Amino acid sequence: MNRYNGFLLLMLALSVLGCATNRASGRDEATKTTICSIVSAPERFDNRLVSINAFFESDGIEHTVLIDRACPDQGIAPFVPTERDNNADIRKLDEALAVGRPGTLDKEISGTFIGTFSWRPGQIPARALSIMSISNLELKRKELPR
Repeated sequence: MNRYNGFLLLMLALSVLGCATNRASGRDEATKTTICSIVSAPERFDNRLVSINAFFESDGIEHTVLIDRACPDQGIAPFVPTERDNNADIRKLDEALAVGRPGTLDKEISGTFIGTFSWRPGQIPARALSIMSISNLELKRKELPR
């Protein structure tokens, strides 16, 4: 084999390896999962792009959490990176939160949240999702007892 063919073979091998590495890292496509799955094995999802269907709950002041009704006592703290503040889907979430009373006491907000999950045991919050996008956002008003 001459040097030119050897060089081409090496470049092809590196290209294939690079594509395989990108797919294995999960960076090309979000892993569809649930909050319950993430909570039960957070180290498995650390620094991975995930897609989760969740309910967005907030006290309207400073505490927010993404929850799943299958494991309602567990959750993931959502946060929006500054550079994404003006995205249309983030603005829709802000608009939904502004309906009625502050927070989600009088409303139910749900959707598909895509972002990078972080697991930081011993820190508050230990589980966080850096939101990249939100789809299927739904707002349902709730009747409050009088």
